[in-house]
Amino acid sequence: MQPPDSDIQKTYTLMEREGGFAVCSPTGREIMFCADNFSASHYIALLNDAYKLGYKLGYRDGRAP
Repeated sequence: MQPPDSDIQKTYTLMEREGGFAVCSPTGREIMFCADNFSASHYIALLNDAYKLGYKLGYRDGRAP
């Protein structure tokens, strides 16, 4: 049985920094820096979707005989 989407945590977060916005990993490491909130939020959405897709595919592959 596959875990529901609510069990998959968002891994990348937005941190406001002086002069812009940082995209950070779950460990707090700054992945990239954007001048505007829209761009940073867009990258976070892409990274979280890619993570979720990879998580699901990995889960399916692990369950395959």
